[in-house]
Amino acid sequence: MMEHENSNKSSDDYQETTCSIQCDILLQQNQSILNEYLEFCSMRLVLPILNFHTKQLHLFGYSKSNIEA
Repeated sequence: MMEHENSNKSSDDYQETTCSIQCDILLQQNQSILNEYLEFCSMRLVLPILNFHTKQLHLFGYSKSNIEA
């Protein structure tokens, strides 16, 4: 788990998800993965990390509503 400097953020708000990426398949065949990515990013401040070896995109984020409050 990553360390965070801001102690005002509660650890139970922290979320992460992993999306598999299939570069050799058309985007239309990955629509569910793209929808998951967009939904996750639309509600959170996100740090995306792409792992080229496993072809996975790791998303780490906090809820925007808690950050803006």
